[in-house]
Amino acid sequence: MFKKIGIGLGMVLAIGAAVAVFQWDTLKAKYDVRQFRSATTDEARTTALQALLNSGEPGAKELLAVLQDGTPEQCRAVVSAFTDRFHESGDGDPVRVLVLNTLQAQHTSFNEAGKQAALELVPQLLKHAGPGGAECSRKLIEQNLTGPTEAKTRAVRLAMLPGVQLQQAVVVLLDDPDAGVRQAAMTVVGPGKTVDTENLFRHLNDSDPTVRLLCEASLSSRGLDTDQIEAGRQLTSADVNDRLQLLTKLHRNRKSAEFDIGPWLERLSRDAEPAVRAAAARVGFDSPLAFAPWLDHLANDPDATVRQIVAFHKAAKTR
Repeated sequence: MFKKIGIGLGMVLAIGAAVAVFQWDTLKAKYDVRQFRSATTDEARTTALQALLNSGEPGAKELLAVLQDGTPEQCRAVVSAFTDRFHESGDGDPVRVLVLNTLQAQHTSFNEAGKQAALELVPQLLKHAGPGGAECSRKLIEQNLTGPTEAKTRAVRLAMLPGVQLQQAVVVLLDDPDAGVRQAAMTVVGPGKTVDTENLFRHLNDSDPTVRLLCEASLSSRGLDTDQIEAGRQLTSADVNDRLQLLTKLHRNRKSAEFDIGPWLERLSRDAEPAVRAAAARVGFDSPLAFAPWLDHLANDPDATVRQIVAFHKAAKTR
């Protein structure tokens, strides 16, 4: 009987000791995170961060809470500390498991600074968190695609990672006010088939020279030569003189076997400027086009001058 009592008492004491240790670790983590939040120097912030990381899961939970209401500087410091730890620890690190699980469950409750900082953990999510990690990564990236410029640029670059594939969501950012965002977006969607070639042409006239160069490179990767790329630039130029110059070039090449002018004339026949549509009609009737139904459409053009030009050339062909 006394032996059983002794065993029972030992178990109670062991459980009590474990609870005491857990409570101490939890209280210590809460103290350390207060020190981190109130730190006014890099040294004090680093000391508190290290203490929290050393405490394992209790410290990690407190650091994750910072992503819900911390300042941008605090959130970046937290994620940077996690990233450094994960690079050094093995796949079985319980803190990594806790952090990635918490990100998946709670990332929608993070403030803007937390969501932006959490982007740095997307590669870890994709590598170690399975299908759920990929879904969480997509949500984090999508949230930041409409965020401030810096976060938006980072999100765009992550959008093309295997397992994410958010190129379609990036397309709208080709027209972002910030040139850096447009550059990143062009790098992601330009070379692929997310944006069709004709819609890519207009970015050859972007105000930023780097965007223009990236667009040229993207079109080149699709098999377009320099003459076709320049034609695409003129086609989508806001300057009507550029479009008229393109028509002059098309007229010169109307009998060329190497340059198919038909598709370009068809595009110009839909131009907003009547003078361009009229010139397209003249070139079209003066060219050996095998099939040009767009010329018949111009016979019903809303502009009277265009209709007259089409009628004149049609009558001339029947004489």
